[in-house]
Amino acid sequence: MTEITINAIYKLKEAMRDDPRFASLRKLEEETMEDPEIILLSKQMNEIETSYEYDCKCFGEKSAQAKEKAKLLHQKKEQLDLNPKCLEYSKALSEVNDVLRQIEFIINDGLLMKRISCK
Repeated sequence: MTEITINAIYKLKEAMRDDPRFASLRKLEEETMEDPEIILLSKQMNEIETSYEYDCKCFGEKSAQAKEKAKLLHQKKEQLDLNPKCLEYSKALSEVNDVLRQIEFIINDGLLMKRISCK
């Protein structure tokens, strides 16, 4: 890479760091990781998931134990997904991902040949 390219990348990094959408996402990520309710729900979900995997391995996916754990896992995931802080974080993440897709499109536009399927 040339020095001009490297400098341009660092300028882009600075612009992204200063962009309010990225700053908001970083703040929400910290708040989410420190939220006691989210921490508890995540821990419970991970424990249920581990138990579900064990039940599937020992008794099969169609066993009553595995089905019950799958139901509990779904409920915990839904509680986590509907948590207001998680919803806010998901929205902010979506906005940042949109920006990143735009950046990727701009960088790739005209640089790469059209992708062809080799299937």
